[in-house]
Formats: sequence, structure tokens, C-alpha cells
Amino acid sequence: MDELRYLREVNVDETITAAYRLTGAGEDGARWQVSVDMTNSDNAVVATVMTTGAWIGLRSRRITAPPTDLAAAVNDLRSDDFVVLENANRPRPPSP
Repeated sequence: MDELRYLREVNVDETITAAYRLTGAGEDGARWQVSVDMTNSDNAVVATVMTTGAWIGLRSRRITAPPTDLAAAVNDLRSDDFVVLENANRPRPPSP
């Protein structure tokens, strides 16, 4: 799922910088959420993108944890507001 918010107009000759952050992931890293903040040369945020997704195994065609080395590299992108996402494959406890 993607959510894109345009906050300011950008001219064709402006330089835009994108800051990519891992804002959430499941305990095994299979599901993840990233945020991208785009800023102009005045450091004003001009757009944001929030994406939620999952790693899919090429053979199994199912949601799966990423390879260990890839998971370690992605974890380096964790944001200060990182949260552990609930694993949708596990049964949820009953509601009170």
C-alpha cells in the first residue's frame, strides 16, 4: 500500500533530495514499512511517500523473511520512530 502526499509545488529546475527511512518491520523482516521525505534546496518538505510491503519468495510465492545479509543492510536504515509491525500470519489473541 502506498500513500503519497504532495505538500508544495516544485519547479522543473529545482533540486530535490529524498530521505529514505525504514519506519517499521516485522520481527523477521518479512513485512516492512518505509517513508520517503522529499525536500527542496530550502529544506522544506515538498512531498512524502509511505509504503507498506513484504518480501516475496521467488520459489514459494509467499511472504518470507529476506536473506540475512539483506536484512542486516535494511536494518541500518531504521528511523528514530521505528516500530515493530505485527505479524499478520500469526493468530491474534482474542479481544477482551
